[in-house]
Amino acid sequence: MGGRYSGLESFRKGAWEEYVKVLGEREAVHAMCEDYRASASVDLVEIRNDTEEGRRIKCPVRVLWGKHGVIEKCFDVVREWRRYGGGH
Repeated sequence: MGGRYSGLESFRKGAWEEYVKVLGEREAVHAMCEDYRASASVDLVEIRNDTEEGRRIKCPVRVLWGKHGVIEKCFDVVREWRRYGGGH
């Protein structure tokens, strides 16, 4: 965390300490691992199937990402999400 792309300076004062504190909670670590696992497995299968079947997100979606993070540097996030939603 904070190594390859964005460093730790993008965290607001106190945010990093809070993040580290939460890592002391077993349930939080489990949830983080499950989210990471899903994004590298089942999420990919589901989005591939939805795309092939022409299924798109029909409800309003709020997408959040860090302005100084990897996602911002590597992707046009709004354009990417519009591929899967209504395009509004």
